[in-house]
Amino acid sequence: DVNGHVNSIMNSKIIDADVIEIMKVYNQAFMEMAYMEMTKGQNATLKKWASDILASKKTENIALSKMKEKLTSANLHDDSFYEDVNRFLQDSLFLPETSTLPVDKQFAILLAPHHRRAIDVGRLYLKHSTNAELKAFTQMWIKEYEQDIMRIKPIDEGIKL
Repeated sequence: DVNGHVNSIMNSKIIDADVIEIMKVYNQAFMEMAYMEMTKGQNATLKKWASDILASKKTENIALSKMKEKLTSANLHDDSFYEDVNRFLQDSLFLPETSTLPVDKQFAILLAPHHRRAIDVGRLYLKHSTNAELKAFTQMWIKEYEQDIMRIKPIDEGIKL
């Protein structure tokens, strides 16, 4: 459960550090989806994409860890940020049940809601951040996830059940 895991890591009360950990959780969940697609999927386009995702998100998580090491405690304890994130996590939709569907369809169906939640958390962070490097990274991350959502639509529509 991504929501439960995100809630459990928001404990440093250093917004930048917590957002980095949240991003890593979302990346890890996306990598798990990609690994399942890469190893058990049938659609060649999705399998290639999954392979690319695994490589890029591993690299991204390393970069995030390096950013976290450089953080200062300048962006401390903004209760409104944590309230916004908690409210969002409580209000967000649960991922649809897909376990009975073919792996390709599972990947296609789960990608958009996963990414929408990640985008929403990223946007919340942008409202509260003062860290220029992490803000730029978050904007890139949001743009990438928005592009993924657009990319999956025609593929999802073409997957037969």
